[in-house]
Amino acid sequence: MRGLIPILVVPLLCANGCQRAPSTAAPEPDRIEALLRAGAEQPAPKQGDTQGVPRSAGERMAWRKAQEDDIYEAVVRVGFEYYQHTFFSRESRKRRFDQCTLFLFVKDKDPSDEFMRRFGDVGVDLRKGSEGKKLKLGPVTPDSLGQVGKMGVGDVAWTSDTSVVVEWGYYAHQRAAGGARFIVVRDKGRWVVKQLKRPWIT
Repeated sequence: MRGLIPILVVPLLCANGCQRAPSTAAPEPDRIEALLRAGAEQPAPKQGDTQGVPRSAGERMAWRKAQEDDIYEAVVRVGFEYYQHTFFSRESRKRRFDQCTLFLFVKDKDPSDEFMRRFGDVGVDLRKGSEGKKLKLGPVTPDSLGQVGKMGVGDVAWTSDTSVVVEWGYYAHQRAAGGARFIVVRDKGRWVVKQLKRPWIT
């Protein structure tokens, strides 16, 4: 799908005193497993909360466009959990998610400043994707794998006015590429990831 880029994860030699906001939410290690099970065992929901959705076709097109940042925020937040679930298990003592640096692309491009400000509470050093091209690189070790990463989200594919599909993925130094298809549904006025389908890892 257009907009989901191959992504490289490499260790970072960071000497600029990266600032990280403390995480406001405890990790939910079982949530990713639950979303994966839902994706494997249930059909994708096609309908969500329709309250507030315009009736005319022209107004719905503009409304859909205005929803995209909220949809991407929902995907990226669960993407952080997926990444944490993959690289920062409870058994991993030398790698810490709250010391992680991540570089984000949305449809092959840098997110806007306004969009980036939505994630001030995630507890990691989050930067625009293009900033990763300016880094000094070091060797990857089992203890550093995933400590610095890049992730990307693709186009929003609408299955109805209240249900969408978005591809999300990462690529970890030629050894741990992965991703999934996120099923996102409007629920009580908010966009919520309900299922993860077709997970892949190499």
